[in-house]
Amino acid sequence: MLLRIRSPEGTNRIEVSDSATLHDLKVKILQTNKQIGEYVMALDAQGSILMLDDSLPLSSYRVSHGAMVYLIAESPTSSSSSSSSSSSSSSSSSSSSSTPPPSASASSSSSQAATQQTTPTTTVIKCTHGPAAKCVYCIPSTSGSSSDNSSDSSSNKCRHGANTTCPNCQNKATGKKISWLCTHPKGAKCVNCMRQPRSSSSKKKTSSPCSHPPYMVCANCTSVESNDNTKGDSTNKTSRCQHGPNAACANCRPALPSDDNSSSFKCKNHGPNGSCIECIERLDRRKLRLKLQDTPHCSSSIVDLRAANTFQVYIQQQKFKEQRIGILYGKLNDDKSVTIEAIYEPPQSSSSSSSFSTLTEPDPDEDRVDSIASLLGLSRVGWIYSHPAREYVMSFYEISRAAYYQNKYGSHFVTLILSVNQKGESNLEAFQVSDQAMSLQLSDQLINISSPSLDSSPDKVKFKTPVYVEGAETLISDYHFFLVTVPVKGSDKPMFSCEFPVENRKQQPQSASDLKIHLINNAKKSFIDQISDFHLLIFLSKGYFDLTTDMPSLCDAVRTKKASNTEGFKMILDSYVQ
Repeated sequence: MLLRIRSPEGTNRIEVSDSATLHDLKVKILQTNKQIGEYVMALDAQGSILMLDDSLPLSSYRVSHGAMVYLIAESPTSSSSSSSSSSSSSSSSSSSSSTPPPSASASSSSSQAATQQTTPTTTVIKCTHGPAAKCVYCIPSTSGSSSDNSSDSSSNKCRHGANTTCPNCQNKATGKKISWLCTHPKGAKCVNCMRQPRSSSSKKKTSSPCSHPPYMVCANCTSVESNDNTKGDSTNKTSRCQHGPNAACANCRPALPSDDNSSSFKCKNHGPNGSCIECIERLDRRKLRLKLQDTPHCSSSIVDLRAANTFQVYIQQQKFKEQRIGILYGKLNDDKSVTIEAIYEPPQSSSSSSSFSTLTEPDPDEDRVDSIASLLGLSRVGWIYSHPAREYVMSFYEISRAAYYQNKYGSHFVTLILSVNQKGESNLEAFQVSDQAMSLQLSDQLINISSPSLDSSPDKVKFKTPVYVEGAETLISDYHFFLVTVPVKGSDKPMFSCEFPVENRKQQPQSASDLKIHLINNAKKSFIDQISDFHLLIFLSKGYFDLTTDMPSLCDAVRTKKASNTEGFKMILDSYVQ
């Protein structure tokens, strides 16, 4: 770095390293033919900030690149008086007594030298104010001798001299406030005013979220003690709160109802048992504000029309007096659409007066069907149900079930609805529930209804906690806030035929004769085409072929449309026809 050296002779520039000491600087000055012994080095022109210790680096004197260092010449009277005093000291005591007293300049020079030897270097260097001002480096300590405080753990945090104090180390034992730290008007309060003496309870605290020293207190760390300590004690509140007995503040107001993140959240305005406007606003922001969702997660549903027609024809034959539920198996495409290849109807019950079918849980064949679908490269992509003519699209119970399925099987899970209009015509529509419905179901904020028949207002969604609907709090809302329409398309290349009877239908139960009739009716077809029926494969896995040894080969032949290694299966099935 480059320094400017100003002396009575003028200003010179000297280049030294960043880590150079005062001694290195003096050597550089001597190389310029200046007698450094004739001068005193200082950081100001008045010589009030002296540079005395040669071993200290220049950075400790706050000397940086471009700084000015002053060489102040000593007065000649001071040097002559000092030489006369030294010569008189070598003479006898009689001659010494006859020597006149030293001049005022000599006495000031000797006192200045004594001050340089006794005053700590840090105090002289770090104080840059005038002689009438004070700072944390020069105010006298009130906490005792420096040796008593040197062993205290908090003194390691201070970087000032041993005989100085700061807000971190002053009056720790007594808890008294430091008057010069309070700059506010009389009657006001600050962190310094709220100091409390150390007690046994405060020593038990191992950590504090506050940035001030441990012997201070603020509104965040003043918490209510245990019930055993506060019973019958009316002074605890007044020691924390600065107002009168009839006033209230953020620290003494009752705590708000807890929420999911109450254990991790700490308000900066009060302790854990208080409340404030910010806490109220935070809880208010956590309340859900219902809004419509325009885009579904499933871009479209591609349906095998033969499978959908098989599901629809049976319900039309019952004149919509019996409602059905089916599980959709298919594939998730790269464009976020789903292709529905098969519909499995699990065991269920439905009466003529019911508008919704109820599943019989657990399904004993659930794992079997999922395994066969997996062998065919399929998975659950949706569900389908029917309902008679009504004024609303989905009931609260159906929205809850759809949200449960989407949370369980993925956001692409689609809902197909087979309904009938006033003219008796059937309609097939596809929907998804919104992300808000999924979130409410996952957080258990929807009222639980075990059966749709128990819902007196099925077109209203019920909540356990209030939500905002168009700026107003409510516990119920219309169902249309949670529905997202999904386009329905027909499949051009169906994977299965739908000729074998569907499982779990009370009016059309499956039997061994159905297998014989199916094979006879499809005798002219290839063996792969004969067994390419999802319901037939489920039926064969129950008593004809083993699920773990035979069905993997059979399903792989159906999936790849290759008849290799299927001669044995064909011979077994042909034996049932003869």
